[in-house]
Amino acid sequence: MAISSGEDNEDVISIISQHHEWFSGRGYPRGLGDGSISFMARIISVVDVFDALTTDRPYKSKMLSYEAVSKMLHEGAVHFDPKILSKFITRFGIYPLGSIVRLSDGKIGVVSKINPVSPIRPVVKVLYDRFGREEEPYELDLSSTDIFIAEVLDDLSKSLLYK
Repeated sequence: MAISSGEDNEDVISIISQHHEWFSGRGYPRGLGDGSISFMARIISVVDVFDALTTDRPYKSKMLSYEAVSKMLHEGAVHFDPKILSKFITRFGIYPLGSIVRLSDGKIGVVSKINPVSPIRPVVKVLYDRFGREEEPYELDLSSTDIFIAEVLDDLSKSLLYK
């Protein structure tokens, strides 16, 4: 690897060569399992899959961030270190920052803060009433109300992350 890439840092080489290994040992190129995959490669694996799922490709359309997180949770036991996936979701949220959501009361807003204690109950900046009319924006902490996210309409997550 070092000869062909010019990279000689062993940590970087292990990340590059191991980020497609699965926690279950069924990944590639060497079929390594949990204890044999470097810590950084396990982190990069989670981020790489999220990025791949939420990016348009010639062979598939991108998923909403919410859909990608849901898929990763569903397949997590096979692909990812559960502690790292859990930490990613705690930090990034089930509904990542910038997710445009319809609430159970019909109002529309944007997820503005992640709730690490309850990732399904973030803070939402409400922008529109249930009829689609603009409201004076205000933040609603879903962890302190019976209102919940009923639907994810779109997201701005990656554009917010890459600014």
